[in-house]
Amino acid sequence: MSGPFRLPASAPNGFSGTRLDRARPLRFRLNGREIAGFAGDTVLSAALAAGFDLLGRQGTALIGLDPASGPAVLPVGESPAAALPMARLPAVDGADLLTLAGRRDRFPLTGIGGWVRRQVLGARQVFNLRLGDPAASVTPWLDLVPEETREADFIVIGAGVAGLAAAGLAVGLGKRVIIVETAPDPGGALPYFGAVESEAGPRDQIAALVAALTPARAPKDAPKGSAEIRTGAEAFRLYPGRVLAHEVRIVDGKARGRVVALSAPHIVIATGAVERLPIFAGNRLPGIYGSLDGFNLARRHGVWPGRRALVATPHSHAYRLALYLHDAGVAVGRIVDSRLAPNSRFIDFCKATGVTFSSGLVPLEAQPVITRDSYHLSVGFAGIAATPAASARFDTDTLVAAGSFQPQLALWLAAGGRTGWSTESRMLVPHGTLDGIAVAGAAAGWRSTIAAIRSGEAAVLNLLGRTAPPIDDPVIPALYETPDGPNPVAPRATSARQPAFLDRGQSFFTRAIGEADAAAKGRSPGLLSLGAVAAGVDLAAFQPLAAADIARERVAMGADLADEGWMAPDRPVSSTTPPSWLAGRFGDKPLMARLASTDGRVFEPGALLFSRSDAADARRAIGVVFAGAPPGETGGFAVLANPAPPAEALLFVREGGGLYTARLVSSEAARFS
Repeated sequence: MSGPFRLPASAPNGFSGTRLDRARPLRFRLNGREIAGFAGDTVLSAALAAGFDLLGRQGTALIGLDPASGPAVLPVGESPAAALPMARLPAVDGADLLTLAGRRDRFPLTGIGGWVRRQVLGARQVFNLRLGDPAASVTPWLDLVPEETREADFIVIGAGVAGLAAAGLAVGLGKRVIIVETAPDPGGALPYFGAVESEAGPRDQIAALVAALTPARAPKDAPKGSAEIRTGAEAFRLYPGRVLAHEVRIVDGKARGRVVALSAPHIVIATGAVERLPIFAGNRLPGIYGSLDGFNLARRHGVWPGRRALVATPHSHAYRLALYLHDAGVAVGRIVDSRLAPNSRFIDFCKATGVTFSSGLVPLEAQPVITRDSYHLSVGFAGIAATPAASARFDTDTLVAAGSFQPQLALWLAAGGRTGWSTESRMLVPHGTLDGIAVAGAAAGWRSTIAAIRSGEAAVLNLLGRTAPPIDDPVIPALYETPDGPNPVAPRATSARQPAFLDRGQSFFTRAIGEADAAAKGRSPGLLSLGAVAAGVDLAAFQPLAAADIARERVAMGADLADEGWMAPDRPVSSTTPPSWLAGRFGDKPLMARLASTDGRVFEPGALLFSRSDAADARRAIGVVFAGAPPGETGGFAVLANPAPPAEALLFVREGGGLYTARLVSSEAARFS
């Protein structure tokens, strides 16, 4: 054991940590605190195992550390350019690290002041961050110059079953393939979802797919394919024929990162799906984890924060996690399902172990209970349509807040792809096509393992101009397996002391407290994630038909902040009527402005406006062009923050990577379509 939250080496079902070598302990320092771990740990997993799961505060809200929100860290004495993401940074013995972030609480972490702080707030702190500040979420590695350029016939982004199947078929056709995978090992989420009926187990399926990347002996005159898997690498920019990826490697006993440029005429996006955050007050407190993140922490690193767990879920997959936790010695106090009277073989298994089960309830609000020596959660539940008062309340160390799944389409959007809102599955799915780029697996909305595999193969065939067979996506009949429910949304708890966030990670938008249900406007900086866009639909902050436009405007930039151009909306807009999805983007009383270009150009819809020439951060924009100028005129029409700049002042327009200037011709109160 290397920390209070490390599962025992005897934990079954792989929950001892498949990535760990417990015979090789290590120690490193983070923000002055010594942390113990094992070879195979990341800085994130070792910190969580040591009990440091309080990331900081956003306003008055406590924010927990999880894989999506880990801050950048860098070795002491190094420049910010050496910063690395702690979720992908291997723990190295003897390393001395600091978090690269913005403001910190003024109270110290070490010395006498740190001792006093721990007596008052508990000992779970090592980060001490003030979140919501853009400087707290900097990612300087995304601005590095590529150190290496590689060429291939196919680039596959994601090494889940769809990505592996796509790569395997391409290799079999004699193609050179490069696979980019963020996780430390291939297989994606298959170990979490498990096998169905007569399918082989996850380990055997993954092994077979990986084996297919090494082609069998081919005829002498046949082209020989090859595949290279680059794990621990994040693809962060995608252009037609080109991918930029950041990878972390250990060189001479020290971790370093670098950017590689990968070129290929064919690109397959198989990035899977992300688990959404259920919406309830206090949903980002320390001790609250998604079921997929929690499963991966336990399986890969043998980490589980606490010895008591409570599981809230809209689907049956989290029951499997509950069973494994029970087997690993974690006391699962209750499983609360938002569906009414659900059926599943996993439910039957849980009942057989004695785990208590409830249905038709969602988390209403979670409250932290902090003493000098302990921290735990008090979680209230309520019926979906009930008044905002808890009908049941439970104490726990950890709350598994399982949610529905949203295809991960940020790279697809960044490349110019389109999405649409699926009313049936209540998520954004890819629409249309892009030359040389295809989407496969859960990223394309496929649900079953066999459909994900077939979709990966179909993506390769379609990109090569061949006809792919139709894909069947079998679903277990509802009589035996109740379909997944929608993402849980609690009744608004007017007395809640913690806000309800729309998503995990670096987005800090919240649901309004004590007001009409809506995504809070202007309450925090940051770009919307796909999960937050879906949450906006659930909360009726905007109509489902607007979700695709909002995703293009707010999410694509998040995938590629260096490309400041915003995507134009799919539908034509009136030159004098801004589209409704821009309402609230630049304050409560924005202006509709007529701009004139100083160089005779017509601005493209989506170009960002800044008050200073040196500003480039999209979060500092004061407006956006929504329509070009009428025929024969220059400039365009924009939504602009109120008040308007002086008539003689220059505005700076960032469009397609270039910087241009404009002057304000006229402005009036914006009336949205």
